[in-house]
Amino acid sequence: MKNNSLAVRAKRVIANYSWQYSTILKSITLCDTFRYKAELPYYKYISVNGFSRFVGLICLICVLMSCTVIQPVQPDYQALYEDLLYPSVRITSSDGCGSGVIISNKLINSSTNELFVLTAGHVVGNEALVSVELFNATETIPAFVVATDTVKDLALLRITNYELRTTIYPAKLAPRNYVPKIFTPIWVVGCSLGYAPRPTEGCITVVSSEERVASSEGNFPQSSLLTPRYWEMNAPIWPGNSGGGVFLKDTYELIGIAVWVKVYHDQLASTMGGIVPLQTIYEFLEDTKAVKGDELYE
Repeated sequence: MKNNSLAVRAKRVIANYSWQYSTILKSITLCDTFRYKAELPYYKYISVNGFSRFVGLICLICVLMSCTVIQPVQPDYQALYEDLLYPSVRITSSDGCGSGVIISNKLINSSTNELFVLTAGHVVGNEALVSVELFNATETIPAFVVATDTVKDLALLRITNYELRTTIYPAKLAPRNYVPKIFTPIWVVGCSLGYAPRPTEGCITVVSSEERVASSEGNFPQSSLLTPRYWEMNAPIWPGNSGGGVFLKDTYELIGIAVWVKVYHDQLASTMGGIVPLQTIYEFLEDTKAVKGDELYE
């Protein structure tokens, strides 16, 4: 008997995807067996026939829906360049090479700018003048060290009268009250081994706040501060990454500065890096403004 039922046509479609839909095929086969081989009165045959068609139709709809190709969302590569790579710079001093992040771009006139760069304090050391190379630039620019905090391990540089040859993209600081959670995805951009800025990715692994050590009397005197705030990450970093920015992976906002990596048996544990956290950055910038003037940077 020639069988042109909807269930059979559905089986033909499903057969193209048999490795995914073997369970559905079995269910339709059972329906057909029940329909054609069972000896049933005419009125029951009609009801089984309708049921078989119904099951076949549902299976066909499921196949067509599951076969729909969902294109993955492509990242905005231009935004990644503008918010992460372009603000990153390479810093060279007498002590070696490090990284930095442009955090402010003040227009002096139609052709010159004043740039402010945030970096790690140990990258500039005791230098008063260092060299800065913008991303994809072919020349180095002198930068004055405005302020250095050896406790926070932060430094602020100023590039004055910079003649504009390209668009400047400052990094965007996250809100001051932002505190990440462990597993927060991040990008880290820095000049690993002295090369041009490059990104690595990972997540926050430690979020530590200021801790106090109790005295023998059980109280916490003001002088009992033991450890400052610090965060840790598992994004790989290497010598040369110091001073580079740590960015949120979803908003591309700057939340910290990479400053150290742990050492175990004289080996760098590159996935155990330290971050100067956002709140410490805000404190450093406020302290610098208080000393140098409110119009230091925007």
